[in-house]
Formats: sequence, structure tokens, C-alpha cells
Amino acid sequence: MGHPQLISAKVVIDNRVLKDSNRTEEVLQHEVGHADDARRNTGIYVANSKKNDEEKGKTPHDKRPNEIVANNFQKTVAAEKQASLKAAEQQRKNEEKQRKQEEKRKNEEEKRRKKNEML
Repeated sequence: MGHPQLISAKVVIDNRVLKDSNRTEEVLQHEVGHADDARRNTGIYVANSKKNDEEKGKTPHDKRPNEIVANNFQKTVAAEKQASLKAAEQQRKNEEKQRKQEEKRKNEEEKRRKKNEML
């Protein structure tokens, strides 16, 4: 029958563990990474969680398979966000450049029109 599939997840963030409330977004990305991993790879996720529980903390936190996946997810999301922000900024600059070119063209056209009227 296979492994059960995760249907929904509740992500709870306690940013006090980081001692830096400005990192809430980063923590949220990491925790959503856990939910995404549990949804996509439920059987492996559950097995890794059970192993972590059995080891009672022998494996350092960031060396645990589920944490590695969540950390990678967070890094991917952060990189995608940065790329999106960069693309949006570039688009804004391009639109501003086009606006200025159009304004310049209209001003030159107006100057020509006035010059022709004077003749």
C-alpha cells in the first residue's frame, strides 16, 4: 500500500531560539522546508525522524538528514527570492529608462512643432 502521505502541516515559529526576531522569514522558510520534505518524501522523512529520536541527539542538529533537506530548501527559497527581487529591480530600471526616452522624444517633437509654427 505504500507510505502514508502528508495532507497538511502546521508550521509554528518560535524565533526566540535564534535570539534574533529579524530572522523569522529565514526560520519560516526552513520550517516550510520540513513540511515540503515530509509531503514529498513521507516515508523517508518519518524514518529519519524516528532515527533522530532513537539517537537522542547523538547526530549534531545540522548534520541530520531532515535538517540538511530543510536547510537546502531555505537556501533555495532565499536564492529564488533574491533573483526575483533583482529581476524586478532590473525591470523597474528598464521601464524608467523607457519612460525617460519617451519623454525625451515627446520634448524633441514639441520643440520641432514649435519651431515649425514660428516659420
